[in-house]
Amino acid sequence: LEDYLFTLFQQNAYWPWAVIIIDVCLVLRLPSRVVRNIICCTLIWLTLRYTETAFRFGLYDAWYTPSQGERRDISDDFYNCTSLPCKRDVSQSIADYLSSASLFLIDYYYTRGFASRLFKERDKMGEVIKTAEHIADSLSKFDLAQ
Repeated sequence: LEDYLFTLFQQNAYWPWAVIIIDVCLVLRLPSRVVRNIICCTLIWLTLRYTETAFRFGLYDAWYTPSQGERRDISDDFYNCTSLPCKRDVSQSIADYLSSASLFLIDYYYTRGFASRLFKERDKMGEVIKTAEHIADSLSKFDLAQ
């Protein structure tokens, strides 16, 4: 809802926080269904957001009811719009969607790889520590006097 309000008044949106949430989920090794659900919800929201920005089919109007006299017709001119958020060109909305979605998915891809390598390294270090403990234990039993 907050992202919607920020979009409505053309301010920064909260959807980029989904990137941080996905990163935390990957590093904390939360179940993959949680990550998939966050990805799906974010992509659906981005699709709705940029489709509404291009076509103004009523998504913003369904949640936001301006005071009497505040609602005016939407102008095609982006910088001279009387009803926020302003309608944008379809090509601009597609470009915005593609850049946002690709940023989100590229971050997921690289963070997933990072988290995977991080846990492999951690597992290797655990094995190294166990081996070192075993060697140290064996050396402590070794009698130097013989």
